[in-house]
Amino acid sequence: MRSICVIPARGGSKRIPHKNIVDFFGKPLISYAIQTAKKAEIFDEIIVSTDDEDIANISIKYGANVPNLRPKELSDDFTSSDEVEDFVVKEFIKQGQYFDISCQLYATAVLLKPQFLKLGYKALLNDKNLQYSLGVCEFPSTIFRSFELIDDKCKMFYPNHYLTRSQDLPKAYFDAGQFCFRRLNIPREINVFDKCTKAIILPRELVCDIDTMQDLEFAKKLYAISIKDKND
Repeated sequence: MRSICVIPARGGSKRIPHKNIVDFFGKPLISYAIQTAKKAEIFDEIIVSTDDEDIANISIKYGANVPNLRPKELSDDFTSSDEVEDFVVKEFIKQGQYFDISCQLYATAVLLKPQFLKLGYKALLNDKNLQYSLGVCEFPSTIFRSFELIDDKCKMFYPNHYLTRSQDLPKAYFDAGQFCFRRLNIPREINVFDKCTKAIILPRELVCDIDTMQDLEFAKKLYAISIKDKND
């Protein structure tokens, strides 16, 4: 089984300028995802797909392959990571190189551990009925007691559960924004959150979606704690 890891990393981030290569404890942010992919030892190719030469050079320095810069039409705010993954895989097919499994690994996955990538990979190896395996995390509070605000007033999404004890409600999970494996010989399912997907549950302390400077600072705190725990 041949596998490819695709790390989407365009250069036009808005809320955190140059987010994918911003300093994170002395190294560019994207280097952590690249090194995690390498340590997992499950990929035949680790590709960074970017439109930015600085990101490309840094990615190559840390051991990724950047076969070419991503075209502009796949580098705007509306391009999905699925489109990027498909582009990379098709470019390899043009060269006569084929893969059985691909993995979208996000450049901001600084807290991810290699063992979770291994679990995602093995899930597809062990169950031919699966198309995806996805890193997920449990919501810290039950979604069945959640509410929206309308003119600063509360309106429950599930009012029938107002008096239900939280421990009696089912657990809910969300896409952790870390990685997603896909079996390539099956047409892509539109809805990943279905029975075709194996959930790889990640600990809350290893999950932080970095979109803002506040997220970045929180990720640094989580990383510092994980390093301290490792050394203790």
